Amino acid sequence: MTRLTVPWGIFGYGNIGDEAMLQGFATLLRGHPRKLRVSVASQNPQHDSAVEPSLRYFHAAGGNPLRRRFASLFSRAWLVVGDTPVTDVLGSWPLEGLNAIVRSAQRHGKPIAFVGGGSEPLRQQRSLQIVSEMLAPTVTHWSVRAESDKERLVGYGVDPGRITVAADLAWLVRPVESSVGENPLTPRRPRIAVNLTNEAFVSRLNPRIFVVLARFLDVLAAEYGARIVFVSNEVRSDEQFDQAAARLVIAMMRCGNETCKAPNRYFPPQEMLSLIAGCDFVITMRYHCCLFAALQSIPFLALKRSSKLGDICNDLAWPFAVDIADLDEGRLVDLFIHLHREKSRLAEHLSQKVAILRERSWRNRAAIEAVL
Repeated sequence: MTRLTVPWGIFGYGNIGDEAMLQGFATLLRGHPRKLRVSVASQNPQHDSAVEPSLRYFHAAGGNPLRRRFASLFSRAWLVVGDTPVTDVLGSWPLEGLNAIVRSAQRHGKPIAFVGGGSEPLRQQRSLQIVSEMLAPTVTHWSVRAESDKERLVGYGVDPGRITVAADLAWLVRPVESSVGENPLTPRRPRIAVNLTNEAFVSRLNPRIFVVLARFLDVLAAEYGARIVFVSNEVRSDEQFDQAAARLVIAMMRCGNETCKAPNRYFPPQEMLSLIAGCDFVITMRYHCCLFAALQSIPFLALKRSSKLGDICNDLAWPFAVDIADLDEGRLVDLFIHLHREKSRLAEHLSQKVAILRERSWRNRAAIEAVL
């Protein structure tokens, strides 16, 4: 039995994309020639146990401290799994916390690898110092989502020989059938899933962003008869997250009565995939909502609030994306007209690209093998 520990407690925090990466990680481990027992730090072990029962969980904070200590001390190696660990767009998180984890691994003599993660351009000198002076020389191996992630890490001082370009772990999640039915006696209306976020840096990048989006969605409702369905990938009720953004936009729309909001609860990834499969198009600011749309072959419009959305569009050879700093109602309408006109061809394009990225995601095993 080889024990591994995932000490970075991002899972169970209310982000459905995180649990999709967790399921992809479990898929990556299945069929491994070694018998692996993996313990994962979670903010909500009960939820994560239901979403992915093949892994063990302990409370990232609180709960039984002996379980945390046992998982840390009696494991062969530590893994940082998924997400975008190399970023400082939100300030000191997550790099300060990861710095502490890597230092602790070093003190305990545990090799540590980063598996299936992303990166962003760093803005703060302290962030550059953490990556170049602590993470770069200590982390055994990195598997990353895109070639641009590797380029950034190399620029921050990571040895390119320690980096494998793979893909997001969530590409290993399988698409699902739609559970959303249509009344055959009523005319078919386009259904558009919209996933926005109200993070402070979004408004700093474009103070008029929600005004522009409200006008754009009004056009879709009025001219296409579209039903706008607001969904949340981050279900925490804080005012900076998805439900808050939905409320802001609906309040600004003339056609607010043509909208509805999906329940703001912690869906397993398969339920979110099913909801998206019942829609015709997706408009989103979130990386994993783009991924979910692609998995279901649903054409999407990416509103790029960070570099990782550009990365996923590049990997998908997907031109239907616009920086949120440059949002313009006319540009958005033009992109949607193209999406609407080419829907069938674009769906096939996504299906082909997803197959490539799913195969690439298996390369994340290189980071695990490096610490075994």
